[in-house]
Amino acid sequence: AYEIYQCDWSSDVCSSDLPGLAGYVREGMGDFIGFISAIFYWVMCWVGNVGVAVATTGYLAHFFPAIATGWPAAWTSVAIVLFFTALNLIGAKFVARLSGVATFLGLLPLLLVGIGGWLWFNPQMWAESWNVSGKPAVDAVQDSFSQIFWAFLGVETAAVAASVVRNPQRNVPLATVGGVLIAAAVYVAACTVMMGLVPAAQLANSSAPFADAVARFFTPAAAGLVAVCALIKTSGTLNGWVLVTAETAESAAEIGLFPSLFARAPGRKAPRANLVITAFLMSAVALGTVAPKIGEQFSTIINLTVVLALFVFAFASIGLLRLAGAMLPRKRLGYRMAALVGLGFCVWVIAQSDLKTWAFVGMTGAISAGLYLARLMARGGRGLPVDD
Repeated sequence: AYEIYQCDWSSDVCSSDLPGLAGYVREGMGDFIGFISAIFYWVMCWVGNVGVAVATTGYLAHFFPAIATGWPAAWTSVAIVLFFTALNLIGAKFVARLSGVATFLGLLPLLLVGIGGWLWFNPQMWAESWNVSGKPAVDAVQDSFSQIFWAFLGVETAAVAASVVRNPQRNVPLATVGGVLIAAAVYVAACTVMMGLVPAAQLANSSAPFADAVARFFTPAAAGLVAVCALIKTSGTLNGWVLVTAETAESAAEIGLFPSLFARAPGRKAPRANLVITAFLMSAVALGTVAPKIGEQFSTIINLTVVLALFVFAFASIGLLRLAGAMLPRKRLGYRMAALVGLGFCVWVIAQSDLKTWAFVGMTGAISAGLYLARLMARGGRGLPVDD
């Protein structure tokens, strides 16, 4: 990812005024698609935040079952969004400290289930839970790609720090690929053993699966403790991503890509208007996706989030194909193959989306294109501010 920035390809010296995936896309595909990607990524952030809020509601429902369904769940998610928006108004340092503690505590349920659960693992239950869809295994795996991709969203943010990381060509790939491999190992271990502890029907209706898994081989009190740890983890994740979402819009506002009200006012610890607007949008998504079960609402939200992200990744892959010709000859073929594989995967998963998801993405794209044209006209036909 580091090498998709504005680069002197012979020396690998890179810089960009537009950080992250949108910067890569703009370099490879120009201002218009770069602008669309910036909007898509920002929308992906705050829609995804609602998914984390819904997950937080699910673990809270372990203690308060009345909020586990329908409108009570949706309004609880709105309250959670507003609460963590208020915390972010305090400032980034407080958010970072809270997120660090939450990350540590959030590992406990994964480790407890992923390690201790094997002592009570039931191979027959696992086999019965392996594929309950009734579809061929290939189709069942294909249907699960959105959930898998959701689990790893955010790893791309490491590349934003490329300009301030020592030896980024080595350290950014190590951090991203190494992080994915470690996380994958933990996820696979924990989820595999969970399928051998809790029947598939119970898992499908569970709002707190790790707590239910621990309850099968430990005491109810231990299950409650796991639910608390998971609740803290999802809360910390949401807290941090509210900040990431605000900073995404703030960075775009500072270079004139977004309206100035998304920027931080002088002397302020947080971009207040930015956070308030985003909180309103997240609340609208939480109420607009209400479903009889938390799991159904969660699935709807992550599908929207993943498809938005995959469009940006697809644009980045196409951009890489275009940029590969200017790269060092020994790297050209590898980058082109990576771009084609990435593009193929994105198109494959996007093509499986339902009409509701396509409608949302299409509406987002149309609004983004309209905003781009409006800003272009306001600037007398010149490109985006980052071209000045």
